[in-house]
Amino acid sequence: MSYRSYPISGPPALVLKNKTVIAADPEYADRYNAIESATDIDQRVAITLASLQLVILGCLIWKERRHLPHKKHKFFTVINSLLAAMIIAHGLNPFFDLLRTQVEDVDPKVAPVMTLSSLSAFFQFLLNFLVMVYAWKRGHPVIQLLRPSIQPYMITMLIFFAFLLLSQFIATVLDTYVLSYTDTLDKPEKLRTLCTLYTRVLGMKWALMVEDQRRDVAKFDRVANAKQLVSDKNYSLEKKVAEKSVGLSVSDNATV
Repeated sequence: MSYRSYPISGPPALVLKNKTVIAADPEYADRYNAIESATDIDQRVAITLASLQLVILGCLIWKERRHLPHKKHKFFTVINSLLAAMIIAHGLNPFFDLLRTQVEDVDPKVAPVMTLSSLSAFFQFLLNFLVMVYAWKRGHPVIQLLRPSIQPYMITMLIFFAFLLLSQFIATVLDTYVLSYTDTLDKPEKLRTLCTLYTRVLGMKWALMVEDQRRDVAKFDRVANAKQLVSDKNYSLEKKVAEKSVGLSVSDNATV
């Protein structure tokens, strides 16, 4: 939730109800003006970082295509499209929130901007879940081969992650709409913060598990390659011994 820096004497006539209460109280006005300023900086940083991430993703894809000219490489692969769409959604959400703070003193313009903000938040959470599902589908064959016992646990994590994202989206919508017209300030914001914290922790846990599976696959490949190398050396040694034995046999026959 963002707060505008209104004077202590009171905001304009169309200002939201909870902000009228805050701005009219000298004890809390400075505090919430500072919160508004920090929120504004946070939104601008998020927009800048999203733009930077989009540029970096484009550079990585271009670099890959440049280094592999002989290989048919699609620009809009599934993972590239998901990552690009997720970055855009993460950038649009703070953009519309920032835009809302600029036009919220003009009441007719607030509702469309809040709708766009909620839609961008919905796509942001949906794309987060789709990236998790994509990682699960890519890693499922390896998990099924190496650690089949953890499959139910990871499916449970996916379901719980989806529930958290849904709760986070509902809290975001409440934060965008309900808080704008009521005095209830704490509950939706606390729910949103709590869900965000849990989704971050669960996402980190998921990433660590995927990294653990990747290391297991790399270890499995190294062991397989080592075994293949030993097998090749043994075969080469046996071949040399056999050739030497054949040579000795031919020499003995010639002597006889």
